[in-house]
Amino acid sequence: MAVAWQGNPVVLGGFKTVGGKSVATDQVWRVINSHWVEMPRLLQPRAGAAAAVAGDRLVVTGGVDANGALLSTTEVFDGTSWSLGAPIPTPRQQLAAASDGKLVYIVGGTTGDSDQVNVEAYDPIAKAWTTLPPLPQARCDLGVAITDGRLVAVGGISGGQVLKSVSVFDLMSKTWSGLPDMSTPRHGMAVAAVEKSVYAIGGSSTVGDKDPTSTAEVLKLPARKIQPAAQWRSLPDAPTARLMMAWAVLNGKIWIMGGLQNGVALQTVESFNPKTGAWEAGPPLPVPLHHAAAATYRGEVVILGGASDNIADGSNKVFALRGGNWVELPSLTHARAAPAAAVVGDKLVAVGGQNAKQLVPQTEVFDGSSWKEAADMPTPREHLAAVSDGTYVYTIGGRFLSSDKNSAALERFDPQSGQWTKLVGMPTPRGSYGATYIDGRILAVGGEEPTRVLNVVEMYDISEAKWSTLPPMPTPRHAEVVATVGNTVYVIGGANRPTHEGPIATVEALDFM
Repeated sequence: MAVAWQGNPVVLGGFKTVGGKSVATDQVWRVINSHWVEMPRLLQPRAGAAAAVAGDRLVVTGGVDANGALLSTTEVFDGTSWSLGAPIPTPRQQLAAASDGKLVYIVGGTTGDSDQVNVEAYDPIAKAWTTLPPLPQARCDLGVAITDGRLVAVGGISGGQVLKSVSVFDLMSKTWSGLPDMSTPRHGMAVAAVEKSVYAIGGSSTVGDKDPTSTAEVLKLPARKIQPAAQWRSLPDAPTARLMMAWAVLNGKIWIMGGLQNGVALQTVESFNPKTGAWEAGPPLPVPLHHAAAATYRGEVVILGGASDNIADGSNKVFALRGGNWVELPSLTHARAAPAAAVVGDKLVAVGGQNAKQLVPQTEVFDGSSWKEAADMPTPREHLAAVSDGTYVYTIGGRFLSSDKNSAALERFDPQSGQWTKLVGMPTPRGSYGATYIDGRILAVGGEEPTRVLNVVEMYDISEAKWSTLPPMPTPRHAEVVATVGNTVYVIGGANRPTHEGPIATVEALDFM
């Protein structure tokens, strides 16, 4: 085993030849001033173990002793002497280790009878082990490295086959995914990270210690996506308890407009600054509105559609907040309540909704001067959500005029071509909820069913075309604000009961890191 400790290479244990046989040694050597200097010896001989540095402590665990028996012991060097730490939960050899500076991660290995998928983290301060999600594939004699919040597991042997596959573990989300294969299968190689590149050097492409290679290869890691925290955090309540409001983010503030409170449509406008935690009152809407949609367009908050009284009487009005006042923009061609809206480039897109107890299938696109129709949404629905990734508009969920007829549909609109594409639907059909975009993912939050409101949070990775489940909201709700500012998703207000009852002012946030 070898590590870099206090700026110098250190070699620990391993096999040495005694009487023509390979036996484990307890010797530890360090390079100082270009010379090898012996350090205090390990508490017992060991080979095929794993070592890493956490803080100023050098940690070594697992492997075999001088008789070839598996070791469960962990040893920690504090700069002066070795002491015993907590034993490794799964004794094994030919395992790999890497550290994020605080914890030592132990990956894979073999018992001699079977290759292992085990992954564990050791905290040398607390002297405690934590079991983590296993490797996607068992492997021993592999290499690992940590960089950019990720642990990369490279090559090794599995079931008698030398591997070229590479897996990556996100330390925040605690999930495994794949990376491109090495060009050469190898085991027993050196693996190290420099900045955001991982190097695999040497090793062998055949099982055993023969046929070593001097080749090396490097993988530059793709940009890491920020990952959600393990739980939501609570913030002070909003000034106004309400549901079915419209919202948009402008200049780092979440603007919230209209909505319902105890069955009454509101003109109330408030903005929330997450950076300072401050709420401010804004100019009231020209008319009371609920079930409207909003977006930020050309540096202004724009609200469209909705209803002032009965949801069956949809509005076609469009207003922009300009210079502290609301000004009317060209009206929608199709009145619509409970629609969704999003912006791509210089185009504002309005989709879905209902009017006169009928679904509105038409897609409308505003270019700053007038509204033009594009292809109809493939799955007409209302009480849906829409987000933009800067290239496309994504419409998610919604319902078919009733809370017992929720949709799981996910569809993508290309304003450039005017065409729609169907994508993988949500695991949980839902309507009357909020969605937001963050770092290549779409979050769908909350929702309404006939007898309950939801705390379910699901995330769609656009590049991977996969849904996953995130920590649930502490407060189940529907008809709420869901908005991203920076690396945090904020959920504001809504209702804690189905229909239009139970308005709340609760604010909760999910941080991404």
